[in-house]
Amino acid sequence: MCADLLCEYGLCDSLEEHIWLYRGVPAESPEVEDVAANGEVYPRRPGYIGEYARYCHIINEMTDSGYTSWTTDRGIAEELAQYASREACLSRSVVIFRVRIATIEEGRIYEGEAAEDEYLIEGTVKSVEFSEDVDGEDND
Repeated sequence: MCADLLCEYGLCDSLEEHIWLYRGVPAESPEVEDVAANGEVYPRRPGYIGEYARYCHIINEMTDSGYTSWTTDRGIAEELAQYASREACLSRSVVIFRVRIATIEEGRIYEGEAAEDEYLIEGTVKSVEFSEDVDGEDND
């Protein structure tokens, strides 16, 4: 069901070869506790959605929106999380999450920054898991 809808929204070509989307965060992020407790990632500002909010998120890097950023490339997720940790003067330890693309409901996933293989997911993301290592990720 979700796969057909992704095709309808033009995302089929870019996601058809992928099973997972990844998100990296500094180890100190409250998201780590949220995922450990209930397997969910929450956007910072749930009510701020729509085309303009997505534009600001992608172009202006204003991530205080109703979207969270994910990527098809685990390495990019790790790199961006390390950058965020360094910029915030944190431990530089990072945690990587993953979510199956097939579990994302219709109309909630949008293409983001192409250079980062980024996708924005609107609202709370459920069924999120910890991604322990790179080996075998696409085969699970």
